[in-house]
Amino acid sequence: MVRSAAPPLPECGLAALSAFLLVLAFPDFGLWPLAWIALVPLVVTVARRPHVPQAFTLGWITGTLFFYGSCWWLTHSMIHYGGIPRPLAFVLLAPLTLVGGLFLAVFASCFARLCARWGLRALLLVPFLWTAQEWMRLGVTGQLWNAIGYSQAFHPPLIQAASWGGVYAVGFLMTMVNAALAYALLRRTTRSMIIALLPVALVIIALYASAAFNFIDAGEKSEPAAVVIGIQPNVPANFSRTLAENEALVNRHLTMSDDALREWERARPSQMLNGMLPSGGANETTNRQSNEPTTRSLPRVVIWPESPMNFTYARDAQFREIVGQFAHEQQTAVLFNALEPAPAGGAYNSAVMIDVQGRLVAQY
Repeated sequence: MVRSAAPPLPECGLAALSAFLLVLAFPDFGLWPLAWIALVPLVVTVARRPHVPQAFTLGWITGTLFFYGSCWWLTHSMIHYGGIPRPLAFVLLAPLTLVGGLFLAVFASCFARLCARWGLRALLLVPFLWTAQEWMRLGVTGQLWNAIGYSQAFHPPLIQAASWGGVYAVGFLMTMVNAALAYALLRRTTRSMIIALLPVALVIIALYASAAFNFIDAGEKSEPAAVVIGIQPNVPANFSRTLAENEALVNRHLTMSDDALREWERARPSQMLNGMLPSGGANETTNRQSNEPTTRSLPRVVIWPESPMNFTYARDAQFREIVGQFAHEQQTAVLFNALEPAPAGGAYNSAVMIDVQGRLVAQY
């Protein structure tokens, strides 16, 4: 049984090739087009010999190597904050990636079983199987790091499908292309090439339609619809801070937020005055600007992202008063990460939204 689960070395190499292509598709390499073909070696290998135990092993190889190569940054906190020696940190990364690899192993083994029953028609189900394993990974581990759709994050026209299905929809379209290319390689006939072009054409149409309905060119909208300020000062990973140190960090957030809002207010009028005069001259320009939104009339939100700060909104009356007063005075909403009470004395890692009146309006 152990021997039957061990694929031949060339097949293991193809599984590793899929992992290598996926790693290159993500930062720091950022060769994003590779994600559209990265699964082809694994899918072709499994489809040629749909043996479930071997497919499980091949998928595990692909998944483990992919997560190890793309999640190496997890060692940073171990090394710099946990005091773990660098070599040991990379060893400790292995169990995490082995667990992540199990989900691709399940994907490959399910695909092998379907191939054994239905032949190459099972390729039609590859996008569904892949999307299911990503959904399962999020449900089981609570993380969806490096879902295949994230590789296209810096290319807005390619991710507009996310408006109707999130990153799962983007990944679904990408794996559809992978499956179509795998079919063409497995059949290698003119007819198969034509058939493979059909799902590729459908993906192109879906991307174009999504972009046409949702994508807005920044050049088409000269006036901003809202002001969004992101603030994240350097917060030391020290969870035994004194009260004075904590107050200083809170004030640092407030000061940086106030400075950023003031900078926007100073820059906004100059941006309006630097525009080209229309044919009607200065009077027409003045009339047009009088109808434009002012800096204070635009919706404003200040965001304090997740950090070691660990604000506690519900339990800290002083912080509630400070952030509420800031929101009211600046006429801005504030969205921040907080450690909020949970049942049985626990705590939720939460996102809290304060409106311009300084009131809590949403918590996730």
